[in-house]
Amino acid sequence: MKYFITSMGTWALPLFIITAAILVLSVKKVIDLYFRKDLTAGEMARGLHAILFWGSITAVVGLLGQLSGMYKSMQVISRAAAISPALIAAGFGESLTTTIFGLQVLIGAGIIWFILLNRYNRLQQGLK
Repeated sequence: MKYFITSMGTWALPLFIITAAILVLSVKKVIDLYFRKDLTAGEMARGLHAILFWGSITAVVGLLGQLSGMYKSMQVISRAAAISPALIAAGFGESLTTTIFGLQVLIGAGIIWFILLNRYNRLQQGLK
């Protein structure tokens, strides 16, 4: 796991910050939709779609990390007289791990968003 995180390079920090924001938004919306009874429809809906939005941004940042890792690998290849597989592997490692992480966060955010949206719709229809 430590290798997975360190292989993301400089993209790890923004990915983890956005993931933390998604978790905070998700916990707030779970509390709002499942435990609070004093909210209006607008207050219940506020921030709901932000979960999916930030999940999508995480996937895009993961793709940017992929392009960055591939670019670094190509720079190593173009400058080296003798190509080191370890240097190339590091660039491709960054490339793959950021994409994997970003897509995993998007999938999780999408599932959470769908569950919470369903709960919101049921509350709006008067169903519990």
